Amino acid sequence: MYVHEDKSVLSDECLLELTWRLDQKPHLTEFQSVRKGKMMSLHQFLYWFVIKNIIPQGQGRNLANPMDLCYTNLLD
Repeated sequence: MYVHEDKSVLSDECLLELTWRLDQKPHLTEFQSVRKGKMMSLHQFLYWFVIKNIIPQGQGRNLANPMDLCYTNLLD
């Protein structure tokens, strides 16, 4: 399961940029996970596709972690 993989390949700057892009909060100064409801409709759909087809997770997930954000951004 990818949760146990090393995520250090994603730099702090990269994670912050993903947060700005997908959470629409350009004023943030550090990375934070993004709630699905805060994403634009297209990003919500792509996130849904990621968690249902690419990296299936347990039901009820609505918080995108760093790798979810990365995959969603790559699909966008």
